[in-house]
Amino acid sequence: MTTSLIQSQLIFLFIISFISLHLGLFAQDKKLSFDQVYLFGEPRIFKPLPQIQGWFDDDHYLLQKRGAQKSSLVKVNAQTGEETVLIDYDAINVNLKEAGFSAEQNIEITNDYSGMLFNNNDDLYFYSLTKNELKRLTNDKDKEVNPVPSPDGKKVCFHQMERKLHLLETEIFMLLM
Repeated sequence: MTTSLIQSQLIFLFIISFISLHLGLFAQDKKLSFDQVYLFGEPRIFKPLPQIQGWFDDDHYLLQKRGAQKSSLVKVNAQTGEETVLIDYDAINVNLKEAGFSAEQNIEITNDYSGMLFNNNDDLYFYSLTKNELKRLTNDKDKEVNPVPSPDGKKVCFHQMERKLHLLETEIFMLLM
């Protein structure tokens, strides 16, 4: 190799080393806390990814978004990407806080997204999204399992561990949606 080629390679390596050294010095100014790294503390390093919940209809899919400030179920147009908030969990949580529930912890949502089922201490509760009201459906010592709302959201079917299959009409046990 010629001397000029060796010199140009050395100069190139020196420049690259110099730049990378200086970039490394300014890469991280802020120290991360133990909570941020291992316990998902605030402010968060990574944002949670939205979760696709399925199809709403032929043109829209459902996306569950959870962030440090806002949590919602969003209807997204598959062609345009336009988003419409279907359920604002934060707004619902204001009404559920006193009862000790969180909208994200629902066990079922009605097909028309007008109500949510909750289970607390082996009793079932129904929250009407249209009326912003929580109603207790069962109040006994038996454990209710596998509750499923009817397609029209007016009934709940469930099984009690000590008894048989039950079908409750929501009109009887709660306010009409």
